[in-house]
Amino acid sequence: MKAKLFVLILILGLITTASAQVGRLAGGLLPGGLNSDITRPDPILADWGLRDVNWTQIQDALHPFSLAGAGVLGNYLYVFDTNTGQAFNITTELWEESTPAPLARWDWAGVATESAVYLIGGYNGGDQWDVQRFTPTGSGPTGTWTQMAHYPFVARGIAAAWDGGNYIYAAGGYSEQAFKYDIAMNVWTEIAPMPGSRGFAGGAFVLGKLYVLGGFAYSAQTWEYDPGSNTWQTKAYMPQYVFLGTFCTTFNDSLIFTVGGGDAPDGTPPSNEVQIYNPLTDAWYVETPLPVPVSQNIARWIGGGVIISAGGCIGSSWVMQDTTWKGVGFPTGSLSYNLSVTLVPFTQPIQIPASGGSFSYYAFATNNDATNHTVQLWTKIIDPTGSVIGPCMGPAMVTLPPGTRGWVRHQNIPGEWIPGLYTYIACAGIYPGTVYASDSLQFTKSTTGDGPRVSDWSCTGEEIGDTETTLITHNSSLITSVMPNPFNPSTAISYQLSAASHVSLRIFDTAGRLVTELIKGWRDAGAHEVTFDGSGLASGIYVYRLEAGQYTASGKMVLMK
Repeated sequence: MKAKLFVLILILGLITTASAQVGRLAGGLLPGGLNSDITRPDPILADWGLRDVNWTQIQDALHPFSLAGAGVLGNYLYVFDTNTGQAFNITTELWEESTPAPLARWDWAGVATESAVYLIGGYNGGDQWDVQRFTPTGSGPTGTWTQMAHYPFVARGIAAAWDGGNYIYAAGGYSEQAFKYDIAMNVWTEIAPMPGSRGFAGGAFVLGKLYVLGGFAYSAQTWEYDPGSNTWQTKAYMPQYVFLGTFCTTFNDSLIFTVGGGDAPDGTPPSNEVQIYNPLTDAWYVETPLPVPVSQNIARWIGGGVIISAGGCIGSSWVMQDTTWKGVGFPTGSLSYNLSVTLVPFTQPIQIPASGGSFSYYAFATNNDATNHTVQLWTKIIDPTGSVIGPCMGPAMVTLPPGTRGWVRHQNIPGEWIPGLYTYIACAGIYPGTVYASDSLQFTKSTTGDGPRVSDWSCTGEEIGDTETTLITHNSSLITSVMPNPFNPSTAISYQLSAASHVSLRIFDTAGRLVTELIKGWRDAGAHEVTFDGSGLASGIYVYRLEAGQYTASGKMVLMK
C-alpha cells in the first residue's frame, strides 16, 4: 500500500561570480551624461569586451522608411511603414517585398511573437487604437492581416513587448496607463500604471519582467514592471537619452539594446549611440556607435550577436533613408551551467478526476559547479493536443549555491480541461527560450471521478528550509516519519508497527542504487527509530523504503551539506 506524502518542488537559481567587466555604467546617474569607466563583475558580460562590435553597411532596403513597426519572425525581419511592407532575409541579407498593413499608419509599436507580428496603435492625422496582426504565409516574406481587439485607448509611440508566452505587455503612448494582451483570448486587461506618463519609450521583456525606457521628453529613465507583484520600480538611468525608443529598442533573452534614436525633424538630435542594459546587475554599458547619427530608425536583434539598424532620417530633415547597418559582435547573453533538475512525484501514476484536482511533487535542482549561479525557474504543461499552458509557476529568479536546493509545490488542474495525457515540465534557465536543465512528469486527466471542484491552474508551495521539516506517511498498519528533513549530516527515521513483523529499511539514491540497509530483521509492535548518517555521502536526494510484513512505505530525504 503506497504511502501518502506531500512533496516539494524545487525552485532553482543561479548567479555567476564571473570575472570583472570594465564598462561604462549608469546607476543613479543624472539624465543625459556618461559616467566614467569602472570595474564591476557581470555574470552575463564577463567574457565580452566593450567596443568590440563592428558595424558594416549592407544592402539598402527596397523602400525608404521611418517611424515603422518591426519584428523578427523566423528567417525574416519584417518592417511595416505607412504604405509599404518589406522583409529582410536574415540568411541572404537581402530585402524582399512583404504585404503592407491594410490600415496605413506610422508611430506604431511592432511586436513579434512566435507566430505573428502585431502593430499596435499609431498615427494617421490623429492617434489610433487599431491592433493589426500579420501572419506569414509559410516561411516567406508575405502574409495575411487580421484586425484584433483594439488598444484600450487611442495612442501612438506605445512601448510594447511579448513575454514569450501568452501575453503582450504595453504601456505609455503619452500616458502612464499600462495593459497586457491575452493572445489566446484576444483581450486587453489593465495592469498597474507606470510611475509617470511616457511617450515613444522603448519596450523589452527580459528575465520575466517588462522594461520601459527612454522616450519623450528628454527621458533617460528605466522602469521595470514585475507581473508577479503587479508593481513598477525605477532602475538605473540610461547613459544617453533615447527619444524614440519605441522603434530602436531591442533585446535577446537576457540583455536590452538601444541603437540610435532621436527625432531630428521635431527638434531632438539624431543619435549614433549604442547602449546595453543588463537587468541582472541594473547596469548600462556603451558600445561601438553607429557610423552616422540617425533618428526614427528601427533596430532589431536577429540572433547570434547581430543587430540590424535600418531606415530613419539623417540630419534634421524629414527625408527618409533606406540605409541598412549590420552590427556584429554583440554579447549574446548565453551562459553554460552544469545543472540538473529532477521532478519526483511521490504517488504514481498521477490521476486527476473529471472534476479537477491537484497533485504534489518534489523537484530538486543540483548545481554541480563550484560557484553560485542565478537562473529563473518556471513550469509549464503540454496538454493532449500539444498546446502549451503556462508558465504555471514563475518565472522566478533565485540563487543556487553548489549542491542542492528544494521546494514543495502543489499544482491545481481545472475540471474544464480536456481528458487525456498531460506532460508537466520544470525548466531552469532564462525565460522563455534558454533552458539549462529541465525534467518532466506525466499525469492523466480522467473522464470520470468527482471531488472538490477546481477552476484554476495555480501552483503553490514553499522552499524546504533549514528548519526541521517532518514528512509523514500513513497506512492502516504502518506510520513513518523523517526528522529533520532536509538534514546535515544525519536524520532520524521513525516508524510504528501495529503488529510484530519482519522489517527491512533500505536507502537508495535517485539512480536506484542501494546506499545502505539500515534494518533487516524481526521487530516487535510499537514505535521504533533508526539514524541515517550521510556524512560520507554527497548532497542530494535519497529515498527510503520501509517494508514491514505486507506493508510498504517510502519517501524522499534531502541531504544538504
